[in-house]
Amino acid sequence: MKSEEEFIPSGKSLALATLIAPAVAAILLALGQPLYSGLDYLERVWRTAIDFAAFAYVLTLTLGVPALLLLYRRVRFNAVNCALTGAAIAALPWIILSMFGPAADTARVGGRATVLNGVRTAYGHWLELQFIGIIAIVGGVAGFLFWGITIAIDRRTKA
Repeated sequence: MKSEEEFIPSGKSLALATLIAPAVAAILLALGQPLYSGLDYLERVWRTAIDFAAFAYVLTLTLGVPALLLLYRRVRFNAVNCALTGAAIAALPWIILSMFGPAADTARVGGRATVLNGVRTAYGHWLELQFIGIIAIVGGVAGFLFWGITIAIDRRTKA
């Protein structure tokens, strides 16, 4: 028995959340992993965020929008479902890429071997798992933000 009516977000709030959430996720990831060494920190974060945002919007259009269309009105629209969907969308390409194996014959990180004779070592798998986990966490935060934006917009317009 439902004590309250199920929330169904409006198209306006979904569109706005689809535009904002990937950009915020890109900024969060850029703050933690800035590229472009040699520049000052803010410039590195800004340039990295632009690069990450381009990838985030491609993922949003190719995986996020179809997921939204598939799950809309079929799955309850709540914070947990949005966060899990965001995490899955963010991590899926990296999981697929990791299945192809390493491109190098030998690789090291911090003096420890990650690839030997073209095969990833246990440490290499651990680093890859950490990376995919971080990406999934950022995707989950973006999914939670997506949910929060739609709730805030729709509650404000209904008031």
